[in-house]
Amino acid sequence: MFNWHVNKTVDVTFGIDTGNQVTFGSSDNNSRPAGYFGINLNNLLGGKLKIVELSRVGPENPTSTVAGYGYTGRVSNQAERFWNDINATLQVNNRLSVTAEFNYLHDQGTRTPYGSNGPLKSADAWSVVTFLSYVVSPSVTFNYRGELYRDNNNLMVTTFTGDNSYMNAIAGRGYTTYPNGGQASDRGTIYGELTLGINYHPDLGKHVRVFALRPEIRFDRSLNNTHVFNDGRNNGMFTFGGDAMIGF
Repeated sequence: MFNWHVNKTVDVTFGIDTGNQVTFGSSDNNSRPAGYFGINLNNLLGGKLKIVELSRVGPENPTSTVAGYGYTGRVSNQAERFWNDINATLQVNNRLSVTAEFNYLHDQGTRTPYGSNGPLKSADAWSVVTFLSYVVSPSVTFNYRGELYRDNNNLMVTTFTGDNSYMNAIAGRGYTTYPNGGQASDRGTIYGELTLGINYHPDLGKHVRVFALRPEIRFDRSLNNTHVFNDGRNNGMFTFGGDAMIGF
């Protein structure tokens, strides 16, 4: 990936690679490259606002999977996947920063088996994400993340049932998933997500340069009441997590 610093306000990004989560030779799932392009707008509003747009396009589906959707195998080299992401971060003051982000993804190579026509016959999804970070004290920072994610035909979100199913799906080998609560693909699902967390990072001194504890709680819910969590039993799910860091 290359970054061209045009001036103090504008950066242009572009690059090329073998594809998403694949590499050269037999470890590539098709025979065409993919690439990035985007633009950064820096130092807006007196240095308080930054806007980043990044897009990615290229064939990403394995030949065997695309053939399974009724295409000939070579179409895996022509069916494009489009990622588009734009986010804006505003440093409101010394304590508060907020970020808003919009994402859109469309995949020509993954098709719905339900006979849908038009733009939603292929995998299609969008999301809106908001972030907030507030410095409570020199050693405590509060973090928030909220998201709405629309999987327009239930082709982007799934639950893999095997330990290696995700890797096998990318490689084009056999894999198993749990169906999304028996919902037809052309109905789609809207997901809502809320994450709250604390970053506790006191200055311990005594040769400890970095110390942090970061617990968080997350809640996900299907907003159109489809039962897509816990093997199709629930329409919502809590997740608790955290990590610890120490550096010398």
